[in-house]
Amino acid sequence: MNLDLQLINLLIGLGALQGLIFGLILLFNRKHPGAVFLSIFMLTLAYNSFETFNWSSGLNLFVTDLFPFVSIYLLGPSLFLYLSSLQYPERKISTRYIFLIYALPIGQLFMRMLAVVYHVLWMNDYIQTELHPDYFNKIYFSYSEPLSVLVFIGFFVASVSYHRKQKLARPNRLLSKENQEKVIRWTKSLLIAMGILTILWPLTLIAPTIFDLPENEKYYPVELLLVSFIYWIAFAGYYQSRQIQLKTSRLSGVDEIEPEAEFIKLKNCMEQDKLFLDPELNLNKLAMQSGISSKVISSTLNQYHNSTFNDFVNGYRIAEAQSRLVDPAYQHLTISAIALECGFNSNATFQRVFKSKLNMTPKEYIAIQSKKVV
Repeated sequence: MNLDLQLINLLIGLGALQGLIFGLILLFNRKHPGAVFLSIFMLTLAYNSFETFNWSSGLNLFVTDLFPFVSIYLLGPSLFLYLSSLQYPERKISTRYIFLIYALPIGQLFMRMLAVVYHVLWMNDYIQTELHPDYFNKIYFSYSEPLSVLVFIGFFVASVSYHRKQKLARPNRLLSKENQEKVIRWTKSLLIAMGILTILWPLTLIAPTIFDLPENEKYYPVELLLVSFIYWIAFAGYYQSRQIQLKTSRLSGVDEIEPEAEFIKLKNCMEQDKLFLDPELNLNKLAMQSGISSKVISSTLNQYHNSTFNDFVNGYRIAEAQSRLVDPAYQHLTISAIALECGFNSNATFQRVFKSKLNMTPKEYIAIQSKKVV
């Protein structure tokens, strides 16, 4: 085997190696939002570059010919999921949603596997038919490349939309203000680089129809661009992945992606199940009802919502009491009775909490509301 190690092939080969190393490093970075999706993105670029190095250098390993135009479909979805995780780290991405985003590359892999299996069975006479395997290959190659470009463009547009929304988003509890500013700058840099690729990639497909180029050479411009991108992101991306990291929980070591989802569960226990009406409600009881450990409940409320368990529950009790104090349906009850029905153990506790939250007594509140009605 005579390898053609001219400069362009060396650049492509080294770029593939660098992308592989950076992609593997990212797999073990738990603190950078969306690191696993950036890892898939980098490993895809590395594999694509290795495919190019395989044929351009004369290495000609058979394995890369089995599943062409499969991994390239991972680029757009991985970029989109990475930027989504980077800009909204408090949102837990469900497994179902991930499979939905990766539906096309999964489908492409399935189609190629069917073609390979059919080819093997046909060549070994396990299938007796005149339909040659090349028939399926022609169909596969006729749509795979242009569709991969369209898929990438679609996800690129969606990623740009996410970036614009981020500028108007509320402050993020899982990232410091400094890191939020870094996220915006890093996202912008990524999108500019991918925007250039979005323009040049379709031109690569159109160029052979305008210029008389050999089939393989038409890929060199876009491959060189991808390699340049790999070299850049390997350094810039590694630096950013070390700089942009989720806040570390000092209270319980809770997974940094979970608190928002856990808080929603706690709110549902209050707003839908009305657990706050139970005067015997305590941290352990709420843990049993919500399916969240008491340790996680305390950490979620304290670290991410600046609240204690008592403040959290009493907030709902006071809101319910405010409603009942002016509701004609409860006018036959005393203030003390309403307090007990809203989950307070005593009228004294109710009076104290009500005054601390509204800066007025229940009687004063009723008087003010009565004047508004009149």
